[in-house]
Amino acid sequence: MRLSAYLQLPGQQATDLARKCEVSVSTITRIAKGEKLPYMQMAARIRRATNGAVTPDDYLPPFLPEASPALASIGS
Repeated sequence: MRLSAYLQLPGQQATDLARKCEVSVSTITRIAKGEKLPYMQMAARIRRATNGAVTPDDYLPPFLPEASPALASIGS
């Protein structure tokens, strides 16, 4: 689940998550907006604070096999 989606869940607020992760609210909102990528320790803090709902993999771009020429040739 993307961090932005997590923060839209009922009862979830950037201020609470920031407090749990020991960072500023602006850090959390910038990560949620995709303006900033979390470093590994921050991604781990967010995973723990969200009880695993937001994982480090959630910061990766979507995988599109048709966008990869190497994978497009598989099955041809």
